[in-house]
Amino acid sequence: VYDHPSKDHERKLKAFIARHFSLPKFVAAPTSLNFNGAGSVIGYTMPYVKKAKSFRDLSNKNFRISHKINNKRVVSLYLNDAKTLEAIHNQRIVVGDRNDQNLLFVDNNSYYIDFDSVQFDGFACPVATENYLDPALYSIDLSLKPVFVPNHDWYSYAVMLFRNLLLVHPYGGTHPKLNDLPQRALQRITVFDKKVIYPSVGLPPDLISDDLLHVFSKYFKDGWRGPFPQSELIR
Repeated sequence: VYDHPSKDHERKLKAFIARHFSLPKFVAAPTSLNFNGAGSVIGYTMPYVKKAKSFRDLSNKNFRISHKINNKRVVSLYLNDAKTLEAIHNQRIVVGDRNDQNLLFVDNNSYYIDFDSVQFDGFACPVATENYLDPALYSIDLSLKPVFVPNHDWYSYAVMLFRNLLLVHPYGGTHPKLNDLPQRALQRITVFDKKVIYPSVGLPPDLISDDLLHVFSKYFKDGWRGPFPQSELIR
């Protein structure tokens, strides 16, 4: 139920439900509308995901220890998540605001929630979470028109994967002059930069392969974009 429902919400939700998208079961998308006494849309219903935890928990060392979650399981989760993300994109939907709180997991499966904000047809995704937003979109008013493309979701995928494997953001750590993460992202100063102090909470980078580190370097140092190469996760 929305705190402040708007006609824009109403139009978008009605259009989404009318499209009858063929989405995987791992997407908790709006299924029906909720109305007030005046007949205006005030919210929607979606499937309930039982016993789910958020992806944010995977970056918490104590949570990982208490739930006996190692990087092998994180990789399995992301391999499955990639299939779901590809299925979403095949429906010509872009998630846009893909972050570690609107993705949940149960066992090795990811579940997408808050799916009312996604971009489809002529409807924009008006919101984003800065830590997972492609820096190329920082200065854009996301509410004006559709601006997201699938590669923006894959950038978020790469950021979240990096953070869940090493427990640090790719632009995290402490820099002597630039402690603002978005500014570091714009300048592509990663946590591995020689001037950056690597966080003590982070796991050692040598826990993951050189090939996978190279893929991350392409994303965060070189500015490359594209679907995350699953072959580097399978190894």
